[in-house]
Amino acid sequence: MPNKISRFWQELKRRNVIKVFIWYAGVAMVLIGLASDVAGPFHLPDGTLRLVIILIIVGFPLAMMLSWFFDISSQGIIKTEKTAIGDRFSPIANSIAVLPFQDMSSDKDQGYFCDGIAEEIINALAHVSSLKVIARTSAFAFKNRNVDMREIGQALNVETLLEGSVRKESNRIRITAQLIKADDGTHLWSERFDRNLDDIFAIQDEISLSIVDRLKVKLLRQEKSSILKRSTDDFELYDLFLKASHYIKLATPAAIGKAVDYIGQVLQKDPQFIPGYGALGVINITSSFFGNLPPNIGFSKAKEYAEKIFEIDNNAVEGYGLMAGYCLYYDWDWDISEQQFKNALQLNPNREWNHANYAWNLIFTGRYSEGILEAKRAVELDPLSGFFHAELGRKYIYTGQFELAIDHLRQSIEKFPNFYMGHWYLGEAYIYVSKLEEAIEECRKAVELSGAVPFVVSVLAEALYITGRTEEAESLINELEKRSEKEYVAASLFIKHYTLKGEQEKVNRLVDRAIREHDGHLIFLVFHPIKEYRLQLNEQKYADLIKKMKLKEHFKNDSDKPRSQMPKSG
Repeated sequence: MPNKISRFWQELKRRNVIKVFIWYAGVAMVLIGLASDVAGPFHLPDGTLRLVIILIIVGFPLAMMLSWFFDISSQGIIKTEKTAIGDRFSPIANSIAVLPFQDMSSDKDQGYFCDGIAEEIINALAHVSSLKVIARTSAFAFKNRNVDMREIGQALNVETLLEGSVRKESNRIRITAQLIKADDGTHLWSERFDRNLDDIFAIQDEISLSIVDRLKVKLLRQEKSSILKRSTDDFELYDLFLKASHYIKLATPAAIGKAVDYIGQVLQKDPQFIPGYGALGVINITSSFFGNLPPNIGFSKAKEYAEKIFEIDNNAVEGYGLMAGYCLYYDWDWDISEQQFKNALQLNPNREWNHANYAWNLIFTGRYSEGILEAKRAVELDPLSGFFHAELGRKYIYTGQFELAIDHLRQSIEKFPNFYMGHWYLGEAYIYVSKLEEAIEECRKAVELSGAVPFVVSVLAEALYITGRTEEAESLINELEKRSEKEYVAASLFIKHYTLKGEQEKVNRLVDRAIREHDGHLIFLVFHPIKEYRLQLNEQKYADLIKKMKLKEHFKNDSDKPRSQMPKSG
């Protein structure tokens, strides 16, 4: 009960009901005082004061109700967003989470194999458009934890859960699987499979089709084909790729190196293995956009892998996803990017990454509400991922909904306190509402948690410079420039700093470099929600930029962009 009361109180604050209550009470006291003071001098009727009090009482619940449902933002009066974090009271229909299978082997050394089987079932079910399938990150958050099934169902907001176990001995395998109703823990279906290892693929097909049948989900012909489609029948190759997938998700440089080695072995055995090229493409895009791999290398390699995939299968979801990312962040071809995202999501409507990236495509082409819906969809599919919660917060920022972004990111940090992106984006949002000390505090946390990721360092320098702590800001920027001599640091990270300093020639050179390198973060400066924070270029140079980035006509018109005021320098 205390937790529910606390959550309700937080929701009252988030929706500004408390602020409106305080404001309403203050205005009411002033009106009562005025009515009492002027009634005599102006010879008002005897019932005037009583009428004012009655109107205040009648208006009170209306004011509270309006403050609950509506909010005032930079875009005017809008409907208050429902929070994306917290308890849900009714699961989404036709929804399932596939939990990690338990390793029952005698040596307990088959964890990667058990995870791989569960992940393959997730990937198979994800092709079913009428089924909501929770992403691996959230479904596997309960691994090795003794948590009640009903609690898991509530946390993931699903109707059903699939759990299982694997016992692998020599050339034999036993897999058990149970489909469980999340609200009461009852079993809907269970099965045990005792087979040779070579039959692992058939077992996965049987489990996936049994789930669809038991949930009475209607399968389209192409969806059944996708479930039964296999990338390989070679168990040794499959085992190597499961090991590669395991290391990719550890996301450290050393682990990524091991993943690439395993994928190399996979592709040497089978040069037609599409998931291998897809994994290499994702590694290159991620390393380029969030790491220190130059975009002309990372995105170009991703494009090569996409083209290779299409040579093997011209309708492969992995190829569409990679090409969409390349067109969005590197080639700046917004129309082709959108079409590729649509193709990918038609084949796999449950791929959370594609929803999250497609959201940026929509926002950058002026369709804010559609973009936010796509971002929310990614959160729905991966509710325990700090990344997608943080990304939704940033999308609120870039649609001009700063207060909503701050509320959401605060909740995100409560849930994922050690994930640096939540602190990073919250620091950004605080800058844009002139809460600069709070911005500095959050950015310092993000720098510490991330190990001084350049993007975060640049935002901290920005907040420091605005507050007048120019010496510390300059020191951080100088350090980034030294790092850029040994590793790739995007030109866009320096542009805000030199814009604030008024060094226009340096800004121009940095913009030229960002265009030359196809810096994927340059678009965030073109499309910044605060007008004064957008790229400060002369008319001709701005026109050239718009042309090179293939931006639509509406990007030239400030009237349809969210507006706010730039915070004052200290």
